[in-house]
Amino acid sequence: MEYHPGHAVDVGILSLHIAGASSLLGAINFLTTVFNMKIAGLSWSKASLFVWSVLITAVLLVLSLPVLAGGLTMLITDRNFETTFFDPIGGGDPILYQHLFFLIFEEKEEEVEFKLELFKMKYKERYPLKQVPSDDFLIWFIGFVEGDGCFLITNRNDLMFIVTQGTDNLELLHEIKEIFGFGIITNQGMSKRVWRFCVQDLLNIELIILLFNGNIIFPTRKVRFKAFLELYNKKVLKGIRATKKGILFPNIKLATRNLFPTLDNAWISGIIDSEGCFSISIKPPKYFVIRFCVSQKGEENIPKLSKLIELFETGCIQPHSQKHNYSYIAGGLKKITTKFLSKQYFEKYPLRTTKKISYKLWLELINRIKNKDHLTSNFTETLITQAKAINNIRRKSNIRENGQKIPSPRPSVIENVIATDWFTYGYLVIDYSR
Repeated sequence: MEYHPGHAVDVGILSLHIAGASSLLGAINFLTTVFNMKIAGLSWSKASLFVWSVLITAVLLVLSLPVLAGGLTMLITDRNFETTFFDPIGGGDPILYQHLFFLIFEEKEEEVEFKLELFKMKYKERYPLKQVPSDDFLIWFIGFVEGDGCFLITNRNDLMFIVTQGTDNLELLHEIKEIFGFGIITNQGMSKRVWRFCVQDLLNIELIILLFNGNIIFPTRKVRFKAFLELYNKKVLKGIRATKKGILFPNIKLATRNLFPTLDNAWISGIIDSEGCFSISIKPPKYFVIRFCVSQKGEENIPKLSKLIELFETGCIQPHSQKHNYSYIAGGLKKITTKFLSKQYFEKYPLRTTKKISYKLWLELINRIKNKDHLTSNFTETLITQAKAINNIRRKSNIRENGQKIPSPRPSVIENVIATDWFTYGYLVIDYSR
């Protein structure tokens, strides 16, 4: 947490504590005076306006000052005793003050179960000859779309659902199309470096809405989906029919649920396939850093990302260099091996993009470090070779055009790192050797 250094703020907090205590005692004194010295037989309606103003002010002070004192106490412990009440890095909440008013802000109960029944019923109705996609695939797809998907409203108010990937994952887009049985695969731009799975017809847009309605975890994605659904319902009210189908669509009510990630389904695997990064950096002869990272944009997503700390029993939330971007980061050989990997989550819900190759190489290097292979002289050369290989595994780069490889921008120290992903926000996440 960034804050003003030195003792000036601490002394200011102490002065506020003293001023708060004096105000609280003064308010209690006024309350006892008003109630105990009121003239017998004098009704409250006949009390002077000055008495009423003092009484109301005293009541407000008694109710608010203890909350302020609690907030100041938590703030001073964050500054001096390494607590994390307001620090998202340690799982704290930067807006914890509003949650102190528990009578005003009622928190919804956490949910972890995805509701897919409506989608499955409608899918069977629309495609009776096709097999309904499995729950594992659908939940993985939801997580994947929350990272790399888009609920697009065009300038002409047309609805488009898009999932974007690079050439290396083009096969995955075709697999998604084959499993669903609808949608088209198109390239974005003339270079054919980026490909998109698109759904535009209202017939299948309805299926997409039924799949994601109430099943989105990140709040920022919920906002975009809400606008998408509202436009869909407006089109339904106007009586727009599916092309050559003559089908009237029902109005779909927005489902609001407080979903959180869990290790019991494939959602985390999906979001890692889109936004995850496995990295190892090494500086001969002994220094190394092992990290796993998942990033999202928006402070609203911090509570959802923070859930990963609880699930994997390790890691922290850190702000990224770009404004309003935050990352869940797990690191350290001992914590990665004894906590993160011990869950065996990726063995149960495997990755589907080229991240699975990155993860396999990441595990291999971790095992080599555990065996102290990095202390041998030839380990550095092997690491550089594997780093070059893994840096060629990206979602939206390293694409061949006309048989020629298009170069991607690389830092000068790329040989000493393993970086596995471009994030959606357009920058390469690299763990530099220090």
